[in-house]
Amino acid sequence: MKWVHGPVSYESPDYDTLRTPPEAVVSIDEKGAAISLLNDDYWDLRRVWTARVNTGINFRNFLSDEISEGLAAVIKCEVKQAIYHLMFDSDGFPAFGTLLSRSGCLKWLGNLCGKEGLTLGEGLQNIDFLLKLCKLAPGRVYALTGTLGVLSAIGSSRCGFIFDHAKLLETLLPIGAAWREDVNQHAPIPSELYSRLISGLEGELRKFEALSKEFTVLLKQVLDNEKISNPSSEIQGLLKFYGAKNISRHSVGAVVTKLSMVFELLILLFSGMRHIEARMLPFDCLSMELVDGRWEYLIHGFSTKENGGLPSPDVWVTSSLGARAVRSAQAIYHVIHRAFQNQGHIKNRTRSIALFCALGIGFNRYRPSVTRPAHSLGSIAFRLNLVISENDVEELMLIDTSREWKSEPQFSVGTVWPLQRHQARRSLTLYAHASGIVSFPSLKRQLKQIIEAVTRYYGKGSHLAPDATRRGRAFRHVAAEWKDNQPLAVYYAYLKQVLFADEALAGGHGNWVGSAAAQGFIADFADKEITLDKIRKGEICYRETVLGGCTSTSRCERLPLELFPKECLEKNCRHLVVSPTKLNEVIDSQKLVVAKLRADYPGSVEDRLESDVLGVLEKFKMAI
Repeated sequence: MKWVHGPVSYESPDYDTLRTPPEAVVSIDEKGAAISLLNDDYWDLRRVWTARVNTGINFRNFLSDEISEGLAAVIKCEVKQAIYHLMFDSDGFPAFGTLLSRSGCLKWLGNLCGKEGLTLGEGLQNIDFLLKLCKLAPGRVYALTGTLGVLSAIGSSRCGFIFDHAKLLETLLPIGAAWREDVNQHAPIPSELYSRLISGLEGELRKFEALSKEFTVLLKQVLDNEKISNPSSEIQGLLKFYGAKNISRHSVGAVVTKLSMVFELLILLFSGMRHIEARMLPFDCLSMELVDGRWEYLIHGFSTKENGGLPSPDVWVTSSLGARAVRSAQAIYHVIHRAFQNQGHIKNRTRSIALFCALGIGFNRYRPSVTRPAHSLGSIAFRLNLVISENDVEELMLIDTSREWKSEPQFSVGTVWPLQRHQARRSLTLYAHASGIVSFPSLKRQLKQIIEAVTRYYGKGSHLAPDATRRGRAFRHVAAEWKDNQPLAVYYAYLKQVLFADEALAGGHGNWVGSAAAQGFIADFADKEITLDKIRKGEICYRETVLGGCTSTSRCERLPLELFPKECLEKNCRHLVVSPTKLNEVIDSQKLVVAKLRADYPGSVEDRLESDVLGVLEKFKMAI
């Protein structure tokens, strides 16, 4: 290993050879006294990031027992030096998640270097060793190239060791880039499974709400070690549903964890926040605000993607279902916080109390300002029977035609959907547009309120829109993704309802698509990026209507009170897309309306108007 100021013995780390001494202060308390020093094996960073997360870096036990004590000490010293300078000498203070990712990469690399008998600096100069790592974990190596780029910019004289960054990039970057291209974007949840997920979670929430008072009484008794009163059969059923075999701290704690997962996932589904943002929510995070004459539910939290990585206040709009999930979580964690406050764990009610705090097994590791770990959602997917069907796979193939969905085992027909938290964000921003991509009727009803809230709160003219939608790509609010996914929703809707329609379409545009004249357009439409660019520019448009769709790129001139495009049908407008199935459904519905009016108000203006509409619909059907 080539050190900047000379060799270092493996017997013990020679800190004198490094620019930063071991007593360098890493973090301080509110009075300015040092909390953590460079040489400490745990860095307490709560004062650096005031968000509600377990903000610390642990250097204990990251090195294998196979590594000699002297070599392990040197590697640990190298890793600490590098992370210290990543914190304080890089361009802008990193977000905590970014720092954890970078430190994780360096600790992983240091451990593998030690197993090969190399220091960190020696490993970074050994190309054969690094190429072996590329085969072992290309994703880690890809992440590592970014970290090394930051260290290179800081300079070897500060990091403590020298490596040829240009040569490393030349070797590693192509391999990492190839791996990155193979990494698929997170799949949105297919609409039928998405609807079933929402229905199932709402059902579990409703069941808890009905028993909330009795459950919190039981929870208080368990936490205070009081005598447990006889629980009702409903409470016993709730405990059994979530796997509790008896009433104990351990069992009730496990039920609280599973209920928290339900509440958290509902918040994610109906706000679009990232899962780390949901886990950082403060206890008092819910408010209401009057927007365009209607009350909206707002969730206040923090994002660490701005302000040099420091947490900054942020806000998300949610639906009544999302608000109910927050209130249910507050009902449970209010009892937990109060119980431990009485036991002296909390000195006073401060902003550091988290909505979802760490509890440990049987409440043995209660931490009021530390969020609980992100448990797997597989149990929820299994419990709600989110089994993938052939239709689900076909829908995924429609959403991303370039991806070989059927070759990926996790998306095989008959398997349980691989539910993950980040899927909630992408699914909401994709489906929360009133477009033809959502064909499952119940899902349209389920998303109606959040669609309206998102449109009002993040839409043009909203006081939040300029802030939320104009941020840089690195720290995008869900409002930006909602806005960006509008063209994508148009693209998918046209693909599904027009090009991949299950029946021959009618109307001016419907007939044209089925003709030879449209083949060039269809071939060009297959180029997704070019088509999306045209949609953004307004050169291509598609919006769903009650009879099918409309492709006009200009402002519609028909009367705003008309439910049916009567004039479009009469002229067979060239932008008109009509689904014969939908046309028949509308005609059947209109016949009932006309029959009712003729029975109750024969000859009335309404009777004549609705009869006229029915005549136009039937005439158009006859002409198909």
